[in-house]
Amino acid sequence: AAFVWRLGVENNRARVAEAAMQDALRTADRQFRVLAEIFAGAGSDDASGQPKSAVDLLDRAQLRIGDAFAADPAARGEMEKLLGDAYLNAGRYSAALPLYAAALEHMPASAPVLDRLILMRDLARMRVEAGERVEGLAVLDRAQALMPDPPGDAQVADAGARIWITRIGILRELGAPGL
Repeated sequence: AAFVWRLGVENNRARVAEAAMQDALRTADRQFRVLAEIFAGAGSDDASGQPKSAVDLLDRAQLRIGDAFAADPAARGEMEKLLGDAYLNAGRYSAALPLYAAALEHMPASAPVLDRLILMRDLARMRVEAGERVEGLAVLDRAQALMPDPPGDAQVADAGARIWITRIGILRELGAPGL
């Protein structure tokens, strides 16, 4: 009897895992379709006859993801982070900053702590680059509040150390005494 009961429990776990996997696959498929739609215009000319630049396509993507993922904040956050990274790589810090902030806002509380800490540190650094040092410190305060004590994981501990290093750098720039 115990074996049959255990088999039922494992069967239920497998069904839950399969449902979660199917949801993740649907989300990934939707994200791929939106990106394919956005980048389908690559290589074509804009209204003035000039070839579209990568930044033009990123701008188009930014407008599209809000509508495409309005009902799925977690997927929207992933797309905002992806576009923020692309803008950052293109040297468009002012366009990346609001996307990182939105990605953080849309990241679910159930997201891994490490992912949230890294995103917060990156957002804080962008705020500093934009001259928003105090706002950068506020983001780091939120990150430090998330840090488990003790960290338990080497990567989380490393992220915590990097957050402290970033904080010290900002405080030095602000002229905090003793730094």
